[in-house]
Amino acid sequence: MIKMVYGRPVIVTPEDGGFIPRMQEIEEAVSSYTRAIIVNSPNNPSGVVYPESLIASLVEFCERKGIYLIMDDIYHKLVFDGKTAVSAYRFTQKDIESTKVICINGISKLYGMTGFRIGWVVASKAITDVMINVQAQTTSCTSVLLQAAAEGALTGLQSPVETLRLTLENNRNVMMQELQSFAGIRVTVPGGTYYCLPDFRAYSNNSVELSKMLLSRALVVTVPGKEFGMEGHLRLSYATTVKDVKQGSPAQGEAQALKSDYGLDNHGLTNLRMAYWNLPTEALYEEITFRREAKIARMGPLVADTGKHTARAATDKFVVREASTEGHVWWGEYNRPFSTERFNDLYNRMQGFLQGRDVFVQDCYAGADPAYRMPIRIVTELAWHSHFARNMFLLPETREEYRRHVPDFTIVCVPSFKGIPQIDGTATNTFIVLNFAARMCIIGNTAYAGEIKKSVFTILNYLLPLDGIMPMHCSANIGSGGDAAIFFGLSGTGKTTLSADPQRRLIGDDEHGWSDEGVFNFEG
Repeated sequence: MIKMVYGRPVIVTPEDGGFIPRMQEIEEAVSSYTRAIIVNSPNNPSGVVYPESLIASLVEFCERKGIYLIMDDIYHKLVFDGKTAVSAYRFTQKDIESTKVICINGISKLYGMTGFRIGWVVASKAITDVMINVQAQTTSCTSVLLQAAAEGALTGLQSPVETLRLTLENNRNVMMQELQSFAGIRVTVPGGTYYCLPDFRAYSNNSVELSKMLLSRALVVTVPGKEFGMEGHLRLSYATTVKDVKQGSPAQGEAQALKSDYGLDNHGLTNLRMAYWNLPTEALYEEITFRREAKIARMGPLVADTGKHTARAATDKFVVREASTEGHVWWGEYNRPFSTERFNDLYNRMQGFLQGRDVFVQDCYAGADPAYRMPIRIVTELAWHSHFARNMFLLPETREEYRRHVPDFTIVCVPSFKGIPQIDGTATNTFIVLNFAARMCIIGNTAYAGEIKKSVFTILNYLLPLDGIMPMHCSANIGSGGDAAIFFGLSGTGKTTLSADPQRRLIGDDEHGWSDEGVFNFEG
């Protein structure tokens, strides 16, 4: 608006990083061209309430310099902690016709009437006459309906205003408590309004990108601090229910209920926004739909778009070549070697990428035979991948079993993280890298969930023969006399159909192991 009339706005940013400028900083920003100082207290976006001493000094300074002081008082009754927001007119020594103070207000914030852009001004007649003339030439008159609503709000019961204030104060308290649980976030406790403006620079200095990420990944709407001259900050609103302020996502309240004592820090995963541990199917469905990762089709199945990759990226799979694998892998076109150093560098970048983000953890087992069962951990960026893993593998049966779960192998799958071939030594941006020495597999830039399953099969395909077990890509069933039948074939050749015999019990239809004791399924 200032630029529309060929003015230049000058934003005064306090040197101490706070939201209340010192009078000296304001005076230093004033020049001979300054025509007005605009103050919004209680303040949007920070929620701070300027102290009376600063308002008094502003009034004295502006009247002494002949500068207008425009006070935006639209939140003046939405103040917390037993305080009040004072009017600038309290500090002027001049009458209404000679003072430089202009106070503006309205109903949209005070009465929670979003969209009712009706307000008023308290100023000298000379100023209001000009304002009326400009208003008449730029916009049409306010509709009768809106005028009647505004009159009703101002002359009706005022108790709803106090109810709104108390609700906002309580929500403010809840939001402050929740924000304190995040490492590195600094926040000035708001003294009023609907908003706070936390400092997120511990996570990112780019408030626009951070705001986009929160919207796309967690469906949390924020306003980038860049719009207010406060880069690295985000404006958050607590004008909602306590449940919405606290919950964040549907399953956040139960995210730690089935947490293992063997935490993610053992995998170098730290400073995460939230880790959702072993969520049950129902909670995962809620998270998947909340995050818009997939759609629920008729009868309940999930339909997910895996993006570019609709099958396994076989040419992007690598195995770390080190002492334990050197003599056990047939290196070549299909078993591509990857150095330990490059694996560490790639995983370090992935660890940094995950900081400040949500992950989903499923602690499972691969292998139905208890004698050869391997505890595994699947860490995923997407909730539907966590559901896939939970559906694919065997699950612990008790809360205590979850608590004591220590994985022999961990898979970390982050589809939005890309490898950089020139730096990481990957063939493309996509990678699946297995490190048997570190007991870890990392997957990036592919949302095709089959990579998780086939990575587990690759792990077992390597480890089980060392224990005298033959891993097999087959389907299998068993007769009433204990006789097993095995059906080999490439994918799509009919293994599942052939093994589905009504006279025989199905062992499994894809991945199996053959030990001295018999045939067992790898999957759940």
